[in-house]
Amino acid sequence: MGSFDKIASSPGGRREGHEKDQALWADIRSGSRVAFAHLYNQHVQILYDYGKKIHVEDALIEDCIHDIFLDLWKYKNNIEITHSLKFYLLKSFRRKLFQKLRQTRRFDLAGDNNEHLLKDTSPSYQDKLIEDQALKEKTGKVKAYIELLTRRQKEVIYLRFYQNLSYEEISSIMKVGVDSAYNLVSKAIARLKKHI
Repeated sequence: MGSFDKIASSPGGRREGHEKDQALWADIRSGSRVAFAHLYNQHVQILYDYGKKIHVEDALIEDCIHDIFLDLWKYKNNIEITHSLKFYLLKSFRRKLFQKLRQTRRFDLAGDNNEHLLKDTSPSYQDKLIEDQALKEKTGKVKAYIELLTRRQKEVIYLRFYQNLSYEEISSIMKVGVDSAYNLVSKAIARLKKHI
């Protein structure tokens, strides 16, 4: 039995979540394909949904997911995971996706000039956003208002409310300061309130 299996059934909490991640990572580093498959199955949909917030081309998103898991297995003995595995995967995925987008020269990474490349894929974070903001509007209306957000605002809302990442983790993934992450969330919420 791997170290991950010993604590997999313990109750939740951020500290215990970190312990589970460390145990799972230790099993992967020792060569456990079962642990690696568990990691993949646990995070593939999260990465796919995140990719859809940045770009709409399924093939490119799937290629990036494939590449980061391939690299993760290949270089597992050289990688140190200091945060959560989800944080590491989201950050690696975003870097890989933007790298491929730069290579294809189809995406302006500095701005939000490519709204036509983005579409909303009915993410479940909408329900959380509605609940958190005590909005009583129908989900369809909120979805339409979310379409009005910039690419970066959609991305930060996804990371904050759907993935429940801290502002520090968001700032690291998006390569912005913590204050900028707060501002992006604040502006996105203010923009939604303005329309609602």
